[in-house]
Formats: sequence, structure tokens, C-alpha cells
Amino acid sequence: MITQIHLHGSAADLAELSSKTVLYAGANLPSPAILAAYSPALSAFPAMGPSHLKEQPGTALISALEEEISDRVCAMFGASWAEPRLPSCTMANLAVFQCFGTPGALLLAPAAAHGGHLSQRRGGTPELAGLEVRDLPFDAANLRMDAARAAEDIRAQKPAMVMLGRSVILRPDDLAPVVQAAREIGALTIYDASHVLGLIAGGTFPNPLAAGIDLMTSSTYKTFPGRPHALVMGRDPKDGARLAEFIDRRFMANGDNGRLPQMLMSLREAAEPDMQVPRPRFRPIARACQKRWRQKEAASCGSRRPGCAGLDRHRSHSAASRAVGGCGGHR
Repeated sequence: MITQIHLHGSAADLAELSSKTVLYAGANLPSPAILAAYSPALSAFPAMGPSHLKEQPGTALISALEEEISDRVCAMFGASWAEPRLPSCTMANLAVFQCFGTPGALLLAPAAAHGGHLSQRRGGTPELAGLEVRDLPFDAANLRMDAARAAEDIRAQKPAMVMLGRSVILRPDDLAPVVQAAREIGALTIYDASHVLGLIAGGTFPNPLAAGIDLMTSSTYKTFPGRPHALVMGRDPKDGARLAEFIDRRFMANGDNGRLPQMLMSLREAAEPDMQVPRPRFRPIARACQKRWRQKEAASCGSRRPGCAGLDRHRSHSAASRAVGGCGGHR
């Protein structure tokens, strides 16, 4: 049973977390400023509709927050538009599938065994939108998408959409062949950057939009230093207008507007100079964990090929943290 002691124990919990280095890829520890920016007053206030055209009066601050968040996202990631209102990346992916897809349309996406998230893959969220989903090929030896075979599949199968990005990303995919093939057949390309958004913001992971990807979706609480929320952004303003209209007319009425100040604070912190490069104190920890992972991998794989551990089963989020034996720490 939850007691008052549990409800008021958050300060002690935060202090305990602050004394540790969290290496679980699905979580981060936001700064005190981000945690303090949550607004209970805005959280309790409805604000339906697009910025500055909302149905309720007294929503100018909410519209201004949405507008500044969108502007900062566009500047940080080189997007032409950004949608800041969706509460999670699973919901963002569903909105994209329903807005730009049609029932029965084909989606190529990462398989569960290769790190595909439930909001991307066969048997998951895309099927709620009526999409047929087939797996993208994966290069297990190099731990990345098989870009050449993926381009061949796109040309041969002619999907309406191609979903890229995974819950397990150990190195960047080669996106150019996929983007080229998708453009040839008119397929929409989507990249779920949930696990690498902060690395993209810091310039240490390639920006999918710069590689020609049409839309990028993401959660905001993994490598990006925020609380649970979602962002959608893209290259073509017409796509942004279409998605915004779909959200307003058919997908969502109200959200937790109290999160918007936290999202803005997260973007401001992510733009600070010391966030633009990996912090040196993490490098020896990462190297030690990599060494231990490879030792565990060699012991568990035996004669099997490199890369088999953690990528041949559904539980992709936690495989690495188990293998490193406590070096540290969804959508």
C-alpha cells in the first residue's frame, strides 16, 4: 500500500540516484532545474487546438511555450517544423502511421530481434493503424542495418513507409542507400531517434534529417536530458501542417501542458556548450563496460559469431546492462 512516506520520499530517491551513474539506455537523471520547471497550474488547464488558435481563453502562455519549443527543436536539429504536443514516442509513432499511412499499406521496420521497439515493429503499434509490417534486413556481424539489402527490398516491395532507428543502436546505420531507394519509389522515411536524440543534439551521432530522412520522432528522456514527452520533426513544412491538422482534428484533444516548461528547459540545457561533447569522466566507464561486455559475450556466445548476445532475443533494452554485471542502471 502506498503511504504518505512513499509519496514524500522523492527527495531521498533523487539524492540516491544523483550519487550514481545511470547507464541504462532508457533513462536519465534530469537536472534540478528541469525537475523544478513542471507547472501544476498549466497541467490542470485545457488548451485544445493549434498554437494561438486554441478553443479555450487564457492559453497564450501555453501557445508561446509550444512555439518556442518548436523553434528551438528546429534550430537544434535542422528541421523545418516540429510538433511538441504528443506525450510519448509510442503515441508519436502511432500518429505518424495514422496520418501518413492507410490501412493495408506496407511498412518496412526493424524486427524485434534486431532491437525494433514495439511502437515500430511487426506485431506492435503499426498494426493498430492497419499497416502491414515486414522486417528490414540486419547485418548481425556489424551490428547495424544491412543498408544494401534494405535498399533492394524497398525497390522490390515498394512500401509506403520505411521506419528506421531501434531500441538498440550500437553504431550508426548507413542511411544514404535507404533514403535514395525510398525517394525513387515515393516512400516516406521515418527515423525513431529516441535512444540517440541527445547524441544527435551533441553532435556525436549523425543527424538523420541531414541524411535526407523525411520525419524524425523521439522520446525526450534517454540520452536527451528531459522528462517523458515526445517530439516529431521533419524537412517538408507540408508534412508538419498535415500532422498538426491530423492531431487537432482526430488524434488528441488535451495533454499535460505542465510538461512544456520542462521541455523548454531541457532544450536550453541541451544547447549549453558542455552538453555538446561527451563528458570525459564517462569515457573510462564506457571503456570498462565495453571490455566487460565483450568478455561476457565471448563466454556466452562460444563458437557463435560476434554480436549474438543481446540481439537474438526480445529483451533488447536490458541485455547490455545484465551483461556488464551492474556497471549501471522505455518509451
